[in-house]
Amino acid sequence: MLERSGDPSFVQRRTNADGGRTLSWSNATVGGAEMNEALNQQRKAFQDKFGRDFGPNDPLFFDPDADTPQEISEETLLADVDSLIDKALAAGENPAYFQAWRDTGFLLTEHNMHLFSASDIDESYATLERHWNETTFGPFDDAP
Repeated sequence: MLERSGDPSFVQRRTNADGGRTLSWSNATVGGAEMNEALNQQRKAFQDKFGRDFGPNDPLFFDPDADTPQEISEETLLADVDSLIDKALAAGENPAYFQAWRDTGFLLTEHNMHLFSASDIDESYATLERHWNETTFGPFDDAP
C-alpha cells in the first residue's frame, strides 16, 4: 500500500482538514483518463437533466427520475447494476465482476485495492470467485 502512495498510476486518497476525503487519479494514466471521461459524462447528464452545473451539495450519482437533484436510491442503483449483469450475459461475457460489485457494494480494481482493508479484499475475491465458478466461463483460476 505504501508503495502506491503518491504514485499517479493509482487512485490516491487524502483526508481533508474538515475530515472529508478526496480521491484523485492522474488524467495522464489510461484509468484516470477513463474515469475523468465518465465523470464528464455524469456532469453532462446532470446539466441536461437540471439545466445547471453541479453545486457543492449536489449528488454525483443522482436519481434520473427525480425533478430535483436527489441521491440515487439503493434500489435504482442495484437495478442499474442488474442491467449491466444482463448486458454482460447477452454479450456472452462473464458477469461475475458486476455480481460481486452488487453483493459487496464496492468495485475492487487493481488501481483502487490499496484503499480497502484486507478483509474487504478477501470478501471481494471470495464473492468474485463464487460468482465466476457459478458460470460456464471456466474456473476462476483462468480469469483475466
